[in-house]
Amino acid sequence: MEDLNTANLSRAEYLAHIERQQVSGLSIRQYCEQNNLIGHRFSYYKGYKLRSKKTEVKKLKSFAKVEIKRRYISSSEFILTLSVPH
Repeated sequence: MEDLNTANLSRAEYLAHIERQQVSGLSIRQYCEQNNLIGHRFSYYKGYKLRSKKTEVKKLKSFAKVEIKRRYISSSEFILTLSVPH
């Protein structure tokens, strides 16, 4: 039976519980029982977190073409302009 206090936790609250469970040394089942969490929801959000990390990694591996232009003002100064396509 669901605990009314934990039945409507937000994604952010579940993600915070996932962080705490990982450092607690408890299994997911033990942690959920001790914190009155719903096991299948905990697992859903743990999967959500993993999917989110994979998406972040894919974004970090992307490269953008950068065009660099220099205009010299004097022999010791110049303006550097970076243009990144949208």
